[in-house]
Amino acid sequence: MPAERPHILWLPSFYPTPSFPFLGNFFLEHIKLLRKAGWNIGVIYPDICGLSRIPDTTLRTHHFKPIIQYKQGFPEVYLQGINPFPGLGLSLWKHATRWLYHLYVQHVGKPDFIHVQSAIWAGWGALHLKKRYGIPYVITEHRGVLTPHAQAHLSPLRKKRLLRMKRLVPIYQQATRVGCVSNSISTFLKTLGLVAHADYLPNYVDTTFFHPPLYSPPSSPFRFLTVCDLRPIKGLDILLKAFQQLHHSYPDIHLTIVGDGPEKSRLKATVASLGLSDKISWTGNIPHEEVRNHMQKAHVLVLPSRYESFGIVLIEAMATGLPVIATHSGGPTEIVHPSTGWLIPPDQPDILTQTMQQAIVRYPEIDRQAIRKYAVENFSEKQWLHRISTFYTHTMKTLAV
Repeated sequence: MPAERPHILWLPSFYPTPSFPFLGNFFLEHIKLLRKAGWNIGVIYPDICGLSRIPDTTLRTHHFKPIIQYKQGFPEVYLQGINPFPGLGLSLWKHATRWLYHLYVQHVGKPDFIHVQSAIWAGWGALHLKKRYGIPYVITEHRGVLTPHAQAHLSPLRKKRLLRMKRLVPIYQQATRVGCVSNSISTFLKTLGLVAHADYLPNYVDTTFFHPPLYSPPSSPFRFLTVCDLRPIKGLDILLKAFQQLHHSYPDIHLTIVGDGPEKSRLKATVASLGLSDKISWTGNIPHEEVRNHMQKAHVLVLPSRYESFGIVLIEAMATGLPVIATHSGGPTEIVHPSTGWLIPPDQPDILTQTMQQAIVRYPEIDRQAIRKYAVENFSEKQWLHRISTFYTHTMKTLAV
């Protein structure tokens, strides 16, 4: 570790703002942890939204108005802007990034290098800054769309955009170092010829915050839990089919769905049509404390995604000692082991039903402390800090040559 740690500027592709407080919240927690460990970190973030996503409050009060704040204990420079023309998205991102970078340097100072979180979109901003000012950057890739499992589920438009990945080649080639949150992403980037090597930088869970309950949950009703954005890629339509089938044999079961998103209305209509409204609860987006409480009261967490870059909710559940059911969809394949839960193919409601039934039958045999131990040994804050510190140290050695 260098005697004097570098000044690192984070440039995430998504990040929590007043209008979207849950978006990329884990990046905020990562920065807090790094600051606590003594690293000098700041962040800039241009939140450029299309008209379909921007809330009215932002339209009235935050349109391209830069905000400089230290509320979290470190410098944050961000803005929220409206892009009514999709074709201008890349250009707006680059110009907004440059504007925020100037403000950051003016108020905080020049960083030693930039840490990009996902090449789409932040990579274009970082490449622009490097070409213009010579500031180096590294990348951690988080995008689930950059996994082999995602390709079968992309719309024709997104597939067409992926075929244009040549535009990403200079972003990765100009990076001093690249890391990926899963080997699935790394493999896909190598297949596309975007990287020759990528460090493994899986996410972490706060194992002090996420911990087992003092007492085991009551055996009845048997509680399943899912925590995710309500989007098609999360496979909740498959979960509802499986839950309906399971309910015929096990009427004393319950499902809690934590999260929000564009599929909510359709999914709730499906639940009503199945006559399961009294067996399924909806919480919307809730604070971490409440997510933890639901995990501590549940028996099994289910994440039936069609593709996943990592699956942070899986390691949060494991830290509470909760067994999980997940899919071979990218990141989860590297996280879930036979001792911690079940892995099944995506888009298979019958197999999911059978697996949920196995979870009910085998639950008395499950060692929740062993599940937690696995999470602590592999995905704790300590493990993540060691990996990211090594990543930064190697970066500084490369830049010093």
